[in-house]
Amino acid sequence: MARQISLTIHGLDADNKLVRAEVFAQKLSAFLRGLKFSDQFANGTRHHEFVIEDLQKHSAFVCVREKQRTTTPPIHSSIATYENAVRAIYDGQSGLTRYPPKLVKTFTELSRGSSETFQHGEIASDSNILRIDDYLLRQTTRALQTIAHPDTKPSNVLLFRGIANGTFDGTLRVMDSRGNLLRATLVTTAGEKEIDCVVKKDLVRNFADAFDQRVRLEGTAHYDGEHALPIRVDARAVRRVKRDADLSRWRGAFRDSGALRQDWDDEWQR
Repeated sequence: MARQISLTIHGLDADNKLVRAEVFAQKLSAFLRGLKFSDQFANGTRHHEFVIEDLQKHSAFVCVREKQRTTTPPIHSSIATYENAVRAIYDGQSGLTRYPPKLVKTFTELSRGSSETFQHGEIASDSNILRIDDYLLRQTTRALQTIAHPDTKPSNVLLFRGIANGTFDGTLRVMDSRGNLLRATLVTTAGEKEIDCVVKKDLVRNFADAFDQRVRLEGTAHYDGEHALPIRVDARAVRRVKRDADLSRWRGAFRDSGALRQDWDDEWQR
């Protein structure tokens, strides 16, 4: 079965949440060039065409699928390669130097202008969904630096750099609830520091009652080596923290402790 992948762009509040046609054309062009470069990188030459599977009316959403263009079967899926590349960049994985700069640069073009000419975007498939925003732009810029200077170690990395599972205590506040990836901010209980969070839409119901409440949030944390706290957390679960300790379950538990102690003393004296 041919692989499919979609691109969605969300408009600015200042534009009444409508997407500027020129911006969508630019992002779609970068998206398709990235798929083309992925095909060339994975298979040595172009083995696929990309055809529109779905183009929704009144929405800056397009879904494309790969269609074999040669009689020789391709070695790899161009869409799977594209997904692996953007995930590696997003997570800051090692081994980024294997990707061609022209492919990585398309992610720069895709994410540039977030919160300025468009709000944010999403790349989605059956197995993956990633948010296109300022965080992806930052990660792509770092990836290009790594590819250009593979033997140079960043001098400003003093702390842990990479991804790790973690739990964080704080107050959850929503920033942008559009699309399939909701963006929120966790204000930490200790120090009131802000942590950027992304929550999948299918988990929003579980998170709805937790906004503006103290919570413990679990997820994949992304660390940049420059800050002790993560710069982004991909949230998986959240649970509210009770503000006051509930001691009612202990009511009466120690009522006869004095009598019990006397029984022990009498028994010992025997």
